[in-house]
Amino acid sequence: MSQKKIFLVFVAISTVSLLLHHGGHLSWTMEAFHIGCPALRSHPAPGLKPKHTNVVFLKTHKTASTTMQNLLFRFAERNNLTAALPVQACSHQFCYPRSFTSHFVHPHTLPPNIITSHMRFNKAELQRLMPNDTIYITILREPGSMFESLFSYYNQYCQSFKRVPNGSLEAFLEEPWKYYRPDEKDSMYARNTLTFDLGGDKDRPAKDEAYARGFVAEWTECSPW
Repeated sequence: MSQKKIFLVFVAISTVSLLLHHGGHLSWTMEAFHIGCPALRSHPAPGLKPKHTNVVFLKTHKTASTTMQNLLFRFAERNNLTAALPVQACSHQFCYPRSFTSHFVHPHTLPPNIITSHMRFNKAELQRLMPNDTIYITILREPGSMFESLFSYYNQYCQSFKRVPNGSLEAFLEEPWKYYRPDEKDSMYARNTLTFDLGGDKDRPAKDEAYARGFVAEWTECSPW
C-alpha cells in the first residue's frame, strides 16, 4: 500500500473516531487515553460528550471506504445499535447506482442508527429516515489518483474501460470520448464518480460553471454534515 493510501486511511479513521467519541468536542483530555478507554464506557469521563450513535457514512468508491465501513459495523455491534442493510434485491449495496430511497433498506433493520453501505446520496430520503441528530460523514479523494484506482479496479466491468486497447489508461485519457458512453451500465465509474456518488449530475458539460458552483455551495454551505 502506498504512503498516500496509508495516510488517507489514517486520516479517515482518526476523523470518525473523533466524531463518534467526542461529538465534535475538540478539547481533548488525557482521560480518553487511560488504559481501559474511559471514553468507550457507557458513562463518559467528565468533560466529554456522549458518543454519537446516529451516523450516515456516504461510502464513496476507491477511497478506503470499506475500512471505514468495517469500523462502523464494529461500532454498531459494540454499542448494540442497528445498522441498515439493503433488501435482498439490492445485493450488498442500496441498489446503487439508483438514487437512495428508504425502500432499499431491509425492514428488519428499521429504524437504523447507522447507514454505511454504498448508495447514491439522496439528502431528502436520508433525512426522513434518520433521526434529527444524525451526523453525516464521507471520504473525498484527490480525483487524479482516485481515477487511476477506478480504472484499474473496474476495467473488467465498466464498458468504457473495457473497450480501451490493452487496458491502457493513457489511451483512455488521450481520447476519453472515443470510449465513454454516458448511458451505459457502470458509466459512473468513468466520469465524475464522486459527483455522482454525492447525488450530482456526472455528465454536466465542463463549461457549466454555474452548476458546478451551485453543487459545491450545496455541500459547503447547506449540506447535512
